[in-house]
Amino acid sequence: MCEGRIRVWVGTMYSGKTTALLEYVMMRGDKTQAFKPAQDTRDDRDTIFARGGIGISATRVAHAGEILEFVDEGTEVVVVDEAFMLPGIVSVAQILRRKGLEVCLASIALKWDGTPFRNVAELLCYADHVVVCDEAKCTCGARASYNRALLPMEEDIVPGDGERYAPQCARCFVKPLPGVSDG
Repeated sequence: MCEGRIRVWVGTMYSGKTTALLEYVMMRGDKTQAFKPAQDTRDDRDTIFARGGIGISATRVAHAGEILEFVDEGTEVVVVDEAFMLPGIVSVAQILRRKGLEVCLASIALKWDGTPFRNVAELLCYADHVVVCDEAKCTCGARASYNRALLPMEEDIVPGDGERYAPQCARCFVKPLPGVSDG
């Protein structure tokens, strides 16, 4: 049996994490299955699509446990985009690694209020390889480390893109109050 691995690409929105993950997986040429959260309602495609212009067919799942049900025999690489949205992703990634699969995940690490998503912080502890993507820029031009909410937020996970969030650097980021936006 092959040794499994967990690889994680993290960064803010627009940082290039999904593009980097997909480029890595496509370069490998192994039998791959991809998954994305059903909660990610930004589009209705069953595709993980990167802003870099590449995409891969994906199965939508409501929680990470469903991934275990859908992984086919012979699959070598499991891809998961927006891992922060999937409850149970840490356990599922570890189970797949023990089965000898390579698990490649892309995720933001911080919530809109600047605090870590617990499952992503935990996932990083178990990862064999972590890539911090830093292509995103704040409006001031500095490297972005945060996702600033542009609209009032009542929950930790609210799917959205440029209409809802903007990448922001550590100097410009001010922790917002729940339900309040300064945008």
